[in-house]
Amino acid sequence: KPAQVVTLKRATQQVASFAQEPDGEFDWGRDGPGFVAAVCVRDHWDEMTPKDRDWCVDTICSKIEQSDQWNQLARMQRSPMSADRACAKVIPLLSGKHLDERRSDRARKALVLGLTHAVDEVRAHAVAGIRWHLWPIDRDLAFRCVRALAAEAVLVQQAVEKSRARTRRAPFEGTDDEQWPSIDEIESEAASLIRARFFEEEADIPEDADKKLDPTTSFGAKANSLILCILAEAPGESAATDAFERLARTLVAWWDSDDDRRSSHHRRERNFETEYEQTRLLQQFVLQTSPVAASKILQPILDTVERHPKEVGKILEGLIYVIDSNPNAPQFWALWSLFAERVRTAKWLRGIDGEYGRGNELISALFLGIQWKDGVR
Repeated sequence: KPAQVVTLKRATQQVASFAQEPDGEFDWGRDGPGFVAAVCVRDHWDEMTPKDRDWCVDTICSKIEQSDQWNQLARMQRSPMSADRACAKVIPLLSGKHLDERRSDRARKALVLGLTHAVDEVRAHAVAGIRWHLWPIDRDLAFRCVRALAAEAVLVQQAVEKSRARTRRAPFEGTDDEQWPSIDEIESEAASLIRARFFEEEADIPEDADKKLDPTTSFGAKANSLILCILAEAPGESAATDAFERLARTLVAWWDSDDDRRSSHHRRERNFETEYEQTRLLQQFVLQTSPVAASKILQPILDTVERHPKEVGKILEGLIYVIDSNPNAPQFWALWSLFAERVRTAKWLRGIDGEYGRGNELISALFLGIQWKDGVR
């Protein structure tokens, strides 16, 4: 009820004002207003007065703006009790609200700030908010966010490669004492460029920026995880299908690269966290998109059943876990059949019972051999 919303907001303000401890102590109440503002925007917008709405918008934007610090310690922190995370997740909702000109402009800038935020966790929450809230409000803006992330990663990768090239030449050019920009400085500059260009009508953010992104580089893979997170909520978009098909080809390229490096006694430096996140998104996406699109996406993976049965088995195993959480039996069995048909013609199947047999993981996944709860059949 409106009275309850106002009372909660005022109580939180009082808690924050009284929570200031003596010098050197942490202020445990400082994030209370931010959480209240985020919840009120998400769940109680229609119940609030114009004055309370203005307070919520100002509080949310302020929290996102204040924490944008480009240093490694701040950027890598995991802090679920920081209100800027919750505020970043609901900021896309303000794109569909009627605001005065000043607050509308501030909210738009805060959306881009969250998308390109210095703190990784804030950025991830902003991307999650775009995924869940922005598609039904403004489809074009959601796609612009995707292109902005890709363009930013391309700028960072180009700057890093240029810096590395200059560093390699330095000893021969007598410039080894010159200071090159740090990663934080490079990423800060790229983010600033994207923020400046985002809402310009003739901004230099290419329509095909996401296609120019190299998802095999460290910065490209990190950005691609965020991009795929946004696109995962748009199973009917051809751009989303194309993005996940590129991911499938990238996964196969990584598997092939591991084999090549293993044979030459070298190992690819892998970001297992990023790889896991992207694989999980792919598994979720193919179970909610159309069967035709899912088959297209999985084709590069299915083509490697002969070479990489273990890795393909992990993909199928992940599909089982996803479908167990979000039932869609017809889609699952349609995809299961694609894997089964490839296994039937695999050359290694004839030697599956041999001492050096291959494909055990994939066969186990085909027969749903995962860690089920006791008593589940």
